[in-house]
Amino acid sequence: MEKFLILTAGGIGDQILGFQCAQIIKNYLLNPNITVECCARNDVYEPLEYLFGRKFYIKQNPLKEDLAKLIEENNPIGINIINKYKENYEVYYIVPDHLFRHELSFDFKKFRTNPQIIRGISLLYSYNINKDIYIGLISNTEGYLYYDIPELLRKLSEYLPKRTFHVPILNKWADKNIFMGDFNNLPDNIKIYRNPNLIEQIKLMRGCCYGIYTDNGPSHIAYQFAQSRLLLDPRFGVEPRQSIPWLARWRENITESISIKNKPEHIARLVKTNLEIPQTTLIPRDCVLKNLDSDWSRELLFKY
Repeated sequence: MEKFLILTAGGIGDQILGFQCAQIIKNYLLNPNITVECCARNDVYEPLEYLFGRKFYIKQNPLKEDLAKLIEENNPIGINIINKYKENYEVYYIVPDHLFRHELSFDFKKFRTNPQIIRGISLLYSYNINKDIYIGLISNTEGYLYYDIPELLRKLSEYLPKRTFHVPILNKWADKNIFMGDFNNLPDNIKIYRNPNLIEQIKLMRGCCYGIYTDNGPSHIAYQFAQSRLLLDPRFGVEPRQSIPWLARWRENITESISIKNKPEHIARLVKTNLEIPQTTLIPRDCVLKNLDSDWSRELLFKY
């Protein structure tokens, strides 16, 4: 029996790529022995264990993120650790930043696949969904936080008054302060969760039929649930040469993206259209956004 050790690193979204590669191995070989070992701090590892612990053999590397630093720096200590692993395993070190070009990157050709197929895998399809909407807009990255989240929530409530919106709010993530706005006096169908437990939020997210995200860990988790998403994308519409490296590494489905600079009312109308005419989720969100006044129930009936 072949034995594989997959080392993952980075944030939650980065580490998910390792589990997608593990699934490729499981699909290709009969009963392979696969260990996914996360080079991660506790607040990254714990949700990964919750999400994937029943599907894969997963554990946290004792050195946590320090092992990833040793590998990235080509440090002799890291080299010795990898060589020791190689005595018992076929070893892969998988992070999106390397785009399958690191010497320890996943050998996708061996398993007769390609990066597009790997990135497109949803491992946790959820069947038990309700009519609620998840708003996952937390980010501590400059330029990734939507400019007026409270007003967006008010517009969503106005256009979709019978829907319930679940909105986690954090004051700090990874030792960085976050100010997301003033969330007082919002409509009753907006449910605010202040500094919530991430695993409890993942459970809540899994039951929602639709989610609005920025480029963050929850957006990548939502993709694994095969949730219908709208991504308020800080890279969408940016000069292509500046955007391509990000799109190749972290966008599972670019058709779900619109510019993060869009106005709250336009976003709310787009979400309303996606929900009331689900067939509009089959075309790029930006196309629907640019044609909000179209009669989509008619547009999709005919081939011209």
